Amino acid sequence: MRCIATAVLGLLINGLAPLSAHAAPIIISQPSAAYQSSTTKIDISGLTLNTNVTSVSDAALTVTFGTTASSLNVRQVPVGGWGSWSSPPYSESATPRVLFKNADSLTLNLSQAVEIFGFELESDFLNNAEFTAKYFLGTNLIGTVGPLTIDKEGGARLFALNGVGETFDRIVIKGNDAFAIAQIRYAFDQIDPPSVVPEPPSAVLWSLLGIIGAVITVVQSRRTAHSQLCTTPA
Repeated sequence: MRCIATAVLGLLINGLAPLSAHAAPIIISQPSAAYQSSTTKIDISGLTLNTNVTSVSDAALTVTFGTTASSLNVRQVPVGGWGSWSSPPYSESATPRVLFKNADSLTLNLSQAVEIFGFELESDFLNNAEFTAKYFLGTNLIGTVGPLTIDKEGGARLFALNGVGETFDRIVIKGNDAFAIAQIRYAFDQIDPPSVVPEPPSAVLWSLLGIIGAVITVVQSRRTAHSQLCTTPA
C-alpha cells in the first residue's frame, strides 16, 4: 500500500508541471495606453534628418539593423521625407520621426533578449503591401506577427509581440515593398500576467499529502492489529 500511495503522490506532483507552462505569445495590434505605459520607447526624435543610422539605442537596449550593419535613413512625417502615417488608435502619433529602409526586408538585432517588442510600419510605394515580422531567440522561432496588409497613405500599423514568458533577441521583417518604421518599443517584463491555469495552492497540495498519509496510517494500524490477532495464543 505504501508503494501505491507513493506512486499516487508522484503522479500528483508530476501532473502539476504542465499547468505552469507558458501561454502562447500574444500579438498586440494597437498601441493602447496599457501597451505604451508598460513598454519603453527608444527615442529617435533627436536624430538628424536625412542621415543614415545603423542602430538606435537607449541606456538599456541597442537595436542594430541588419546582419551586415544595414543603414536606415532618418525622415519626418509629414514634411521631412515621409508624407503620411496613420493616426490613433492605429498609431501613437500621425507625425512621427521614422526610419526608412529602401528594401523589402530587415533584421533587427537586439543587444539582449526582451519579452515585448514592437514598432509601427508603413509601406513606401504600394497599397495593399504585405509584411510579416518573425520573432526569434537565437534560431528558435518564438512567434509571428502578420502577414498584415499595409497601405502607403496613412496605413501604418503596429507590429508587436508579447512573448508571455518567452523572450526574443532578433526580429526579421519581410514584405514586398520598401518601408519605414517608427515608435520602437520594448519591455523586459510582460504587460499583464497571462490567462493560464494557475498552479494549485500549496494548501491543496498539503491536503492531498495529508489524505495519503492518513490512508497509510490506517493501513498500517490494520496490519498491526491483524498481526497481533494472529500471534495471540488461544
